[in-house]
Amino acid sequence: ANGGVLGCSVRFPNLIDVSHICTSGLNGRGFCVGDVGAPLVATVGGRNFQIGIASFFPNSGCDSGAPSVYTRITSFMNFIRQHI
Repeated sequence: ANGGVLGCSVRFPNLIDVSHICTSGLNGRGFCVGDVGAPLVATVGGRNFQIGIASFFPNSGCDSGAPSVYTRITSFMNFIRQHI
């Protein structure tokens, strides 16, 4: 997604790793306080797949234009399968 890991790493130093997905906050597209835990969905071949869970956003606010950070679901598939 736009913003990429580099933009996120600069905005959130020492917090971003491969278990995160960063999305651009351009045009006020970041998520807000009440959105933490919400899904990040990708549409592939007309099907929707949940790929992330809203995790954290900048202290400057959800409409600041800064990237938002989601937890990457595929990083936790073994845990999910063991506990469902």
